[in-house]
Amino acid sequence: MRVPKTLSAKVGMQRFVWNLHYPHPEGVRRTYPISAIYLDTPSEPLGPTVLPGNYTIKLIANGDTYSQELTIKMDPRVKTPETGIKQSFDIAMENYQGLNKVHKALSEIRELQTKLSVSPTDNKELLEKITELVSGNPSKNLTKLQTDLARLLDLVEEVDATPTTQVIMASEQTQVTLKELLITCQELKTQALKKTK
Repeated sequence: MRVPKTLSAKVGMQRFVWNLHYPHPEGVRRTYPISAIYLDTPSEPLGPTVLPGNYTIKLIANGDTYSQELTIKMDPRVKTPETGIKQSFDIAMENYQGLNKVHKALSEIRELQTKLSVSPTDNKELLEKITELVSGNPSKNLTKLQTDLARLLDLVEEVDATPTTQVIMASEQTQVTLKELLITCQELKTQALKKTK
């Protein structure tokens, strides 16, 4: 595992390298690439890469806050138009946020599943619906959706290119499925809360 990078508290100039990624998505199985360097490669998937632009970094030390402007520039070797990079980023962020929503939904629904399992006979029908939502429906469930979101995030993050039509369509469909399953999740949570009161 990569040792966490922390800023030294020693007196003098310090160097800290920002990896230009949002935090890791939640609830996704972490892996390492075959090219991983021992103790110096972060686990994947990473969060989306930030867009080129102007940022403000802050350092808080001994109650004092220091700010500094920072400009992120595109690698000059990349010839993808700015609109293509932005479109790729937007898809990455949609799927990244979707992964975090699915993780939260799975955590909440599994917690309810555990509570309902105390009296499985009384809650049989609701438990079956929850199981189907989590992993029972082969074509549309939260576990499969989590995998699809992670795959799409990986697809757009692995190259600095305008997303293909297939990736755009797949991402749009995945967002529709996400919305549907989150609504179903909320409905089941409401039903479960009535039974557990």
